[in-house]
Amino acid sequence: MEFLSPDGMGWDLSSTALLTPTGISTATSTLLITVGGSYQSEPLIIATINTVTGGTGGSITVSNNVTLRGLTITRTWANGDVIEIDSSRKTLYVNDLPTEFIGQFPKWDVGPGGIGWLDDFTTRDVTLQASHTQRWL
Repeated sequence: MEFLSPDGMGWDLSSTALLTPTGISTATSTLLITVGGSYQSEPLIIATINTVTGGTGGSITVSNNVTLRGLTITRTWANGDVIEIDSSRKTLYVNDLPTEFIGQFPKWDVGPGGIGWLDDFTTRDVTLQASHTQRWL
């Protein structure tokens, strides 16, 4: 049998949790993850800003804590804002609207790693979660 894959790899049939919903209350955090499969992960990362003070003109950076590859979003943040970063599809939405950013979509190699979070708010209560579809070479 010969299988052809247009993108050169196999994909699991469904996505799995890379990071279950986790609270962030500090300006700098690293949330540990483990990427399965045999090829790098380009996850879907969702951050919900539950509460924020000092969000006017604030910046959030989400990155791979090892390579530091990531993106920064600068805007006025409010309670209830939701960020959706889809590294596989190369899209970023805030509250379901395409949003400008600087940087590169983060990706992670197979094995242990971490999702880095950095913001310049006075205080924050954020819930971060990530999922991905394992890929195989």
